[in-house]
This record gives sequence, structure tokens and C-alpha cells, in this order.
Amino acid sequence: MTTLDRIKNLSQKKGWSLQTLAEKAGVGKNSIYRWDTKVPSTSSLQKIAKVLNVSTDYLLGRDEIALDDKNTESEIKNPKIKILARKMDSKKLSDAQIDSISNAIGSFVDAIFDDKDDK
Repeated sequence: MTTLDRIKNLSQKKGWSLQTLAEKAGVGKNSIYRWDTKVPSTSSLQKIAKVLNVSTDYLLGRDEIALDDKNTESEIKNPKIKILARKMDSKKLSDAQIDSISNAIGSFVDAIFDDKDDK
């Protein structure tokens, strides 16, 4: 997935067009569209990442997990659980289901580490 694809997906999740996103971020109205063939400036990419509440590494494809995918992973603290949730295609799960899975796995992980620390 390209940087532009990631930006499009995140923007669509928020119900924004790319032009709306560009306006909110304070970058040129059509500049995002050009990122299909041009590399965005660091400054512009940072502004977009801030408005979308993700890291620039996520937008560039260096990180698999968005920092704040509000419908799925924002409350999940453990990065490995976030990866699991993403791989399970968490968009198809309700917030309650994700919370339940997160709590169960978190309890399991805590129990494993607590047992090892006691030995």
C-alpha cells in the first residue's frame, strides 16, 4: 500500500475528501493527489499525520499500526495485541468485541509475565 493509499483510507474513515484533509492540515488543496507521483515534503507529511492522528512512519508504510484507529485499536495498549487485532481484520469486529479480546489476551499476557517473575 502506498502513502497515498494509506492517506486515502484514513481520510475516508473520517468521512473526508482529500481536499478536506488538505484544508484541515494546511497544505495545498490538490497537493495530496500529486503524492502518487511525487514524494511529499516532510513538513506536509507531518501536518497530514497530525490531522489524521497517526505517525509519519505509518503513512510511509514503515509501521503496520496506526496510532489512533479510533474504531479499533486506540484503547489497546500492548503493541503485540494491536498487531493481532489488525491481522484479524478488526474493522469487522465491534468495539465491544475488540475490548473483550484485548482484555482476555492482556490478562493472559499479564499472567504469563507474573508467573515468570515469581520464579
